Formats: sequence, C-alpha cells, structure tokens
Amino acid sequence: MQRRGKTFIVSGPSGVGKSTVLKALFDQRTDLYFSISATTRDPRPGEVDGVHYHFIPAEEFHRMVEEDEFLEYAEYVGNFYGTPKKYVDRAMDDGRDVILDIEIQGANQICAKRPETVRIFIAPPSWVELERRLTARGTDSQEVIQSRLLRAKVELQTASSYDYLVINDTVEQAVAEMKDAIYKTYYKKKGQAVVDMNYASIDHGINELHQVEIPERWLDARDEPQADTAPAFIQDVVAVMNRQEGDSLPVSTMVKYGLEDGTWPA
Repeated sequence: MQRRGKTFIVSGPSGVGKSTVLKALFDQRTDLYFSISATTRDPRPGEVDGVHYHFIPAEEFHRMVEEDEFLEYAEYVGNFYGTPKKYVDRAMDDGRDVILDIEIQGANQICAKRPETVRIFIAPPSWVELERRLTARGTDSQEVIQSRLLRAKVELQTASSYDYLVINDTVEQAVAEMKDAIYKTYYKKKGQAVVDMNYASIDHGINELHQVEIPERWLDARDEPQADTAPAFIQDVVAVMNRQEGDSLPVSTMVKYGLEDGTWPA
C-alpha cells in the first residue's frame, strides 16, 4: 500500500536564502511537490497560471474561503493570497511530500487546522551575515533593509516553536539538513521536546559565541548547566558546550546563538 505524503512548511526571514535552498533541494529530490499559491492579483509579465500562481477572480477566492478550501490565506496590498487544499491533498494522496514556502502567520493557520504538519525554519549563520546578504542584493534602500531586519528579529524569536531548524551557512549543508529533517519525520514522533541537529551547524554557532565576551557573573554556569544565575539561553549554550556525541538539543539552542549584534545582553 502506498504511503501518504506529508506536508512540510518552510519559513525564514527575508535574505536567509530560502529560495536558493529550495531550488537546490528540488534539483535533488524530484519526487517532492512544491505548493503553488492562489492569488487574486493580475499576472505580471512572464508569469504563467499554474506555474507561478493560480490566478483566480476575487469572487472565486472568497467562495473558496467560505467553503474552507484554503489551508491558509491572507490579504496583502489589496490582493488575496492563499494555499488551496486540493493541490496539497492530491500530491500527498499520490505519495509525494509537499513543501510550502510560507511565512509564520500562514504557518500558524495551517498548523491550527492540521497539527501533524511539519515546520522547518531556515536561519542565517549569524545576524551580521543576514544583514550582509540583504545589502548585497542591491535592490533595497537602507530603510527597507532595516525594516526587513526588524521583522527578522521577530521571526527568529518564533523559530523555537518549529520542529526543525536549518542553518543556511552554505547551500549544500542546508539542503543536506533539509533532506535529513524530511527523512527523520518518518521515524520520529512529532512534538518531542528536542530534535537532532547537524553538529557542524552547532559548532559553527558555538565558535561564533566564543568570540564575544561573556559577563563574569554567568561564568559559573559553565560547570552547572541548571544554575539559575544565568539566563535560560546561556544554559542552552552550556548544554551544547558540555554535550556528548549523539545527544539531542533543543531547537531554541540553535536560535539563541545568533545574537543580533554579536554581544550578550547585559
């Protein structure tokens, strides 16, 4: 009997390289299905219906909302966007895993309807690198870049609620972690407090941590991971420093080392 596919939501801040990682993933995993959104806006030059978006009239979109035919939907600049259930369900019934490139609000809508959905958050290797990538695009003003960085701070704070965290240091490594997360989903129970992470990513983050100054009053926590003299995220870092090969780590550990400007809070 053919197994039914699963749904995977992929989120991450602007500039993290989601599109590049997903393109490389689909180049290697042609059995995956990429969910195409529906929208009420007009096609732009070069856009093809059913390839870039499902372009539908506003009346049809509202009918679909009323009949609960979307996994999630939202309005943006006067137009509506949503993820139709039927295409996702059809692909899963065919045994294909479905990838949705969805922002956090949409991810919350989907998981409220389908708690079994697996969420993967793609994060930058550091805050400095995220800012560099946004600037290197050369398409946005400094005002827009700062706005994107401000939003990224909020998004990174929610990353610990995701099932897997992928650090996009290199595309090759990020794709390997994505494939590993998909594989593990079939062999691990959803909702576990910890998930296995790629140790190369962990070590990269810890090496970055070692470059900043840790306040003196927190140093004792190195030998006592549960010490209440240190904030929770310092305890996470200590857990990583003291880990044994094969240990599992909280997703929050991986999020907290990207400390924005590279300094510990006072």
